[in-house]
Amino acid sequence: SDEANEQLTAMLKALQEGLREVLTYGAAQAQRSEALWHHLDDAFAAYGRYVAHVVAAHPMSCRRGCTACCHDNPRGVTWIELLRLERALAASSTDVAEAVAQARSHYDAWLALRGGEGGARTRNPVMRACPLVGPTGDCLAYDARPVACRMFHAQTPADWCEPGSPHFTLRVNPHLLPHAMCMQLLGALSHAMALPRQTTLWEGLDAV
Repeated sequence: SDEANEQLTAMLKALQEGLREVLTYGAAQAQRSEALWHHLDDAFAAYGRYVAHVVAAHPMSCRRGCTACCHDNPRGVTWIELLRLERALAASSTDVAEAVAQARSHYDAWLALRGGEGGARTRNPVMRACPLVGPTGDCLAYDARPVACRMFHAQTPADWCEPGSPHFTLRVNPHLLPHAMCMQLLGALSHAMALPRQTTLWEGLDAV
């Protein structure tokens, strides 16, 4: 829709402004500057509105507190997103270091069982939730969550997403593909700041 395209354009423009900040002032100064993070905040706010317009065209049943999708370990998380997550957690004085280390340990053990290959999906067989899931099921850094976390949706009842549900095999969970230009700009920002390439959420959280 025109409304969705308007929000996508706003996000891409904000990311371009952030990239310009890094290229103009250098990675170190840009990282210390609030301007870069303001641009990223604007970008993700616009992206949230963009996704809302996209999914509004289809009946979605996702509800607050459901953490079924949070048992996946999303891939394709850029390092600029990880730094933004780190800043959000630090600003809220939220300590997730132990939970992150445990999640990474379980994920590494699962990879070892698979011969080091994560496969197309990275669901942890022990059904461990993302270390950013709080005690009430809310994400501890919801507004700063990466693009990869924003792509999971459910068209069937949310309860069907739970592995113990008798309807689990009948669930419909479309995984929206993030906009290519969005990911390219996030990758360009990470590269301009001399950051590593994309990684999984849990590995990236452990690293930062």
